Formats: sequence, C-alpha cells, structure tokens
Amino acid sequence: MWGKILGALFGMALLKIPGLLLGLLVGHWFDKSYGGAFASRGGFNGFSRDKSEAQGIFRYNTFAVMGHIAKSNGV
Repeated sequence: MWGKILGALFGMALLKIPGLLLGLLVGHWFDKSYGGAFASRGGFNGFSRDKSEAQGIFRYNTFAVMGHIAKSNGV
C-alpha cells in the first residue's frame, strides 16, 4: 500500500497526471514484488524487537531533542 501511495505522490510531483498513473503502476509493482519481504520481517515496524524497546528509543530521542532545543536558546 505504501508503494502505491508514495509512487503516486512522486509521480504527481514530477509529471502531473501521467506521472500519477505511472507512479501508481510502479508502486503497485513494488508492493506486489517486495510486499512479502517486508511482511516477513514485521513490516516497517519490524525494525524494533518489541514495544518496550521502541518506547525506550522514543523516550530517549524525545529528551535528546528537548535538550538540544533548550541549549539552542542559550540556557
């Protein structure tokens, strides 16, 4: 599904309506051929092992960004 969406958006940005159709076709081909490989690894969410690890990474990155923002203001 993401292949179709991204293909259509990139095609629309490059070639308007013909690009939209071409991007949709290429996105469909990508979803059909590579969809099984992503699904076997858990899809896009398969990069983290479990929810607690993903939550820990999110929490770490959140506080890291807040620290950089605070320091950029001179505090």
